Amino acid sequence: MENLKDKIYFCYSNKQKDFLNQKGIASLFSARHAKTNKLFYVFYQSEELGQALTEFTEKKAEFFKNN
Repeated sequence: MENLKDKIYFCYSNKQKDFLNQKGIASLFSARHAKTNKLFYVFYQSEELGQALTEFTEKKAEFFKNN
């Protein structure tokens, strides 16, 4: 049986969430962490998401500098 955590991605970065949204990848929902009260976003794991996360990681320094 597959683990649910293997099918979803938790995003705690607003800049990363915005980047994913610009790529046309919408979050399933958002919520607040029970202990930290920090807002996070949940995405469905997909090949498209994986590619976008790789691109974000490769361009992260540039993305954070310009935004």
